[in-house]
Amino acid sequence: MSSITDPPQGSFRLSMLINDTRYRSLTFQAIAAILLALAFWYLGSNLIQNLRQAGLNISYTFLASPAGYDINQTLIEYDSQSSHARAAVVGILNTLLVASWPV
Repeated sequence: MSSITDPPQGSFRLSMLINDTRYRSLTFQAIAAILLALAFWYLGSNLIQNLRQAGLNISYTFLASPAGYDINQTLIEYDSQSSHARAAVVGILNTLLVASWPV
């Protein structure tokens, strides 16, 4: 009858990162985290480069401008001359109301 035991204690070798069960899962998680970070970096730099080439700029200044549309059900005061930011808050509050409404 065989039993599963931890590998013998000894000095650390680089091959243990793949062959040793104590380190294998951490090795794969670290590799996955590095690949994910590289993918986000690539996508972000690609987005910035394409926006510069198109002459566009990402900003949130539109949130202060008047929305120009009505929302029927509001928990806080809102009209069509309120800002887009206020409309977003109204939308979030309406979503929370509907999500918490008893079935």
